[in-house]
Amino acid sequence: YVNVIGFRDEENGRLNTHFDPTNKLPTEGIILVVADNRTLEKFDYLGYLK
Repeated sequence: YVNVIGFRDEENGRLNTHFDPTNKLPTEGIILVVADNRTLEKFDYLGYLK
């Protein structure tokens, strides 16, 4: 079980965490997922979440 927290836009490299989960995700981009709080903290430590 994972939670999608956002995706990184391939065009401008910005992290987009505001998207409608009922809509299709972008065809290009890196999907960031978290399985637990430790993973989320790791992402935050690496500066992915701003």
